[in-house]
Amino acid sequence: MTKINLAPPSGTRDFLPAELLFRRHVLQAAQTVFERHGFLPLDTPAFERLETLTGKYGDEGEKLIFKILKRGDKAASGESDLALRYDLTVPTMRVVSHQRHALPRIFKRYQIGPVWRADRPGKGRFREFYQCDVDILGSASALADVEVLLALAGVLREVKFPEFVIRLNSRQVLKGMLEVYDVPTDRQGAAVVALDKLDKIGVEALKGELAEVGLASSVVDRLHGDIAADDFAARLARR
Repeated sequence: MTKINLAPPSGTRDFLPAELLFRRHVLQAAQTVFERHGFLPLDTPAFERLETLTGKYGDEGEKLIFKILKRGDKAASGESDLALRYDLTVPTMRVVSHQRHALPRIFKRYQIGPVWRADRPGKGRFREFYQCDVDILGSASALADVEVLLALAGVLREVKFPEFVIRLNSRQVLKGMLEVYDVPTDRQGAAVVALDKLDKIGVEALKGELAEVGLASSVVDRLHGDIAADDFAARLARR
C-alpha cells in the first residue's frame, strides 16, 4: 500500500485554531485602521486571464506565475489561458480600468487576500501567502503617499508591533541612480531586479548578479563598490 504524504505541499501551511485566531486578529486590526483612514475594501478573483498578468512583472516574475491549463477537450494541448494572481496590484488596476465609471475619482482602496507564486521556496518563503495592499488611485499628490504611510503605521501600532521602521523604495530614485552610474536604459529594469535581491543574497553575491545583467565591468565595479562601502547597505545585507 502506497504511503500518502499528509504534509501540505511545499511552500504552503496549515493553520491550527490558535494560529488562525491570531492571524484573524491581525487582519481585522488592519481592516479597522484602513477604514478609519477612509479606505474602502476591494476583492478580485483568485485567478485572472493569463494576458492580464503576463508582461507586468519582468522576466523573473513571469517564471513564477502559476498557470492554469485549459479545461475539457483543450486540456491535452498543454496550453494555459488563466493563472493564479501573482499579486493584488495588477488585478486592482484591471478593476479600475474596467469599472472606472462606478468608482470615485480618487479611489482609496485596500485589499487583503492570498496570492500564489511558483517559486522554489527557501526558508521563510512560501508559494501561497497573504498580501495586504493599500493604495490611493487618481491622486498625484504627495499627501496620498503620506496617508498610506500613516495607515501602515496605524496598523503596526494597533497590533502593538514595537519600534518599527518604515523604509521607502522609490523606482524614480533608483532610475536616477542608475543613470548616474551609466547603466543603459535597456538594462535598468534587470539591474533593479538585481538590486532588489540585496537583502537576500548579500553584498558580495550582488556583484555577480549585476554582471549577469550584461553591464560593462567598469559599471559593475563602480556600482557594487559604492553599495559595498555604504554602511546601510551592509547592515541590510546582514539582516
